[in-house]
Amino acid sequence: MTTAADAEIHLILKRDHQATTANVAHVFVDDVATLYSLCQAAGVRIIKGLADKDYGQRAFVFADRDGNRIDIGERLS
Repeated sequence: MTTAADAEIHLILKRDHQATTANVAHVFVDDVATLYSLCQAAGVRIIKGLADKDYGQRAFVFADRDGNRIDIGERLS
């Protein structure tokens, strides 16, 4: 299983940044349910709750502090 220490995402900070309503990053993980629980416990703003999607993923979307939407998913087998 990949741990949080195995990956990093860096987004550029821009003073006049305007967040979009589109997802700006899509990340696949090994255990999306655990990451979802950790995000909830940390008070992360969840945009779309954890759900199985018709395109073969279990996924959720959260917003970072600047409002950027990050899509987190796990392939369903």
